[in-house]
Amino acid sequence: MAKKIRAAALDRIRIHNSHNIAVTTGEKLYIGYIRGDKWSGARWSVIGIKVQTDPTAHWKDMGNKTFPVWTKEEKEEKLQEAKNWVKQKYGIDITEKDVWGGWHRTGTLNELRNLIRKEV
Repeated sequence: MAKKIRAAALDRIRIHNSHNIAVTTGEKLYIGYIRGDKWSGARWSVIGIKVQTDPTAHWKDMGNKTFPVWTKEEKEEKLQEAKNWVKQKYGIDITEKDVWGGWHRTGTLNELRNLIRKEV
C-alpha cells in the first residue's frame, strides 16, 4: 500500500479537501462521506465535478447519487455499493482514499504526488 499524502503537503499546493483533489487532477467524480445531522441522514455521495451523477436526486443532494448509511455497521457495505455503482455506470475503479476520507480513481494519488514534487 502506498504511503499516504499528508495534509501539510497538500496545503502547499493549495489543496484543502477531497473536492480540490478531484478538480486539480482533472477527475470526473469522487466519493465522499457526508455525516448525518438533524435534517439529513449520513450517506456516501458520488460527487460529480461539473456533472450531476443523479439528475433526479433530492435538492439537498445537489444532483449527486447517494447511498444512505443508517447504522455504523453498514458504512463499509454502502461504500462498496457506491464503488460498484461508479464502476458499472462510468467504468471507473475507485480504490484510493485521501487524508479527508474521500475516495478517488486508481492512480489519482500518484498524480497528486507528482504535482507535489514539481512544487518542491
